[in-house]
Amino acid sequence: MVGDTEHMLDFNNTIEFLRSQKLITDDTTVARVLEFLKRKTGAFNYEAIRVYGIKSISEHKEAYRKYRHRLIFELSKPQYLDYKPAIQICLFKKNSLNLRDIKIEYPDEYNSDAVI
Repeated sequence: MVGDTEHMLDFNNTIEFLRSQKLITDDTTVARVLEFLKRKTGAFNYEAIRVYGIKSISEHKEAYRKYRHRLIFELSKPQYLDYKPAIQICLFKKNSLNLRDIKIEYPDEYNSDAVI
């Protein structure tokens, strides 16, 4: 859904439909909505998705500061521009992506170059 407003709108419409049918609560997960799209609508035929990983890195870890790329608009206001947002990739099949040239950067325990 990264960078594709049509996909984000489709996802939003699905959430609104589920809400109107009382099939969604505040505890409903992204996985549950995707499962609905796969099973009930037949419209979801992707092997992988990309989504914005908002709050996917703990603000209490040192690594958060390393990957944080935010600029505030005004010092007295909380709004900011995240010009390098975290992107989460969800693969639904192991062979969905050729992983030969991929390097894991975070978390550090999976990064062979990290010094602990």
